[in-house]
Amino acid sequence: MEMQTTNNLSFTNQLPKWAIAFHIGLVIFFLLIGLGLMFLSVIEGIGEEFGLFLLGLSAVFLGLSWYAYNNIQKYLKFIVKIDLGGNGYDYYVKDQKKGEESHSFLSYEHMKYVLIGMDYQLMPESIRLVMNGQR
Repeated sequence: MEMQTTNNLSFTNQLPKWAIAFHIGLVIFFLLIGLGLMFLSVIEGIGEEFGLFLLGLSAVFLGLSWYAYNNIQKYLKFIVKIDLGGNGYDYYVKDQKKGEESHSFLSYEHMKYVLIGMDYQLMPESIRLVMNGQR
């Protein structure tokens, strides 16, 4: 959920304004198509075969709009900013709905060690042996 900013030492969950606008437009687009198809299915007759098809298709588009709406809410509900600066680790989180904020700073002097990075991948034992030259 976190995105890296331009300086590679800051992370945030905030989407750019254009991405939020596009996502809201996508929700509205799917919602309008779903409601339109539902209206057409009522006009066509829900008992008819084509009316049932339109009703099912409207359920798909309404489901897509519901999914897209819930997805954008994950990004708009909380603001998370993480910064690894010259003095230490800075962590900020704000709950948009409740208005609660939390700010934490951990200086390098108070850290025992820092794990810079770790890449862990699961692979079958046979591939690992081949990569290590044992087969």
